[in-house]
This record gives sequence, structure tokens and C-alpha cells, in this order.
Amino acid sequence: MDVSLYSEPVAARPRRRYSNEYKRQVVEASFQANTSIAAVAQAHQINANLLHTWRWQYRKGVNARTFTKL
Repeated sequence: MDVSLYSEPVAARPRRRYSNEYKRQVVEASFQANTSIAAVAQAHQINANLLHTWRWQYRKGVNARTFTKL
């Protein structure tokens, strides 16, 4: 069996970084009435699971600089 087909590394995409202000805006948009998390995530082209994590961090105040409540 020739394994040379599988030995080349796949080029990884660079990891995205989001500013603290962007995260806060997206999270606050997800708390609006009659708005689904999936719709907000799709509108901002992020994964809904990531948005759930940001919402959890916002509520718990995990990173105070990132998610200061106004």
C-alpha cells in the first residue's frame, strides 16, 4: 500500500481572532427580544457554539475586560 498520498501536510487556515468590542456587540445582539442565537451567529458568520460560549462568559464575567456590562 502506498502511503505517500497521505504524507503531505494539509495547509491549515489561520485561526480567527475577534476583538473584545466585536464579541460584546454580537453577544448583546443575541440578547435582543425575538432573536435566535442561530440567526445572530449566521448573520455574523460564526459558529453558534462559539456564540453560546461568549454568552456564558458574558453572564459569568469570566473575562471582565472582554465582557463588561454596560
